[in-house]
Amino acid sequence: MKLFESADLKKQLKNIYLGEVEAGQQKELKVYMLNDGESAFKELKYSFPKLPKTELLEIIDPPVFIDPHQAKALVIKWKPSLNFKKALELTLEITGKEIYVAKREE
Repeated sequence: MKLFESADLKKQLKNIYLGEVEAGQQKELKVYMLNDGESAFKELKYSFPKLPKTELLEIIDPPVFIDPHQAKALVIKWKPSLNFKKALELTLEITGKEIYVAKREE
């Protein structure tokens, strides 16, 4: 799975940068995930392994299935805690059950 900045899938992201947000405000960021493999994935799960314990991120209506070579949007919402006083940049891990489709020989 790869992450991209926009729907044109030209600029790949290594990290998600949410930047700075004023206390009491929230920010939404849309990124695009691309299944660059040859199999579909179901039961997709998302995690932010280096997310500070004081912070909470939400993916709004996250996809739970993706076909091979398909791209889908992810909307990430962050409302920083009152004590978090810096920009937020982190990685997103996506896992799921891989579905292999066997091709019939004729």
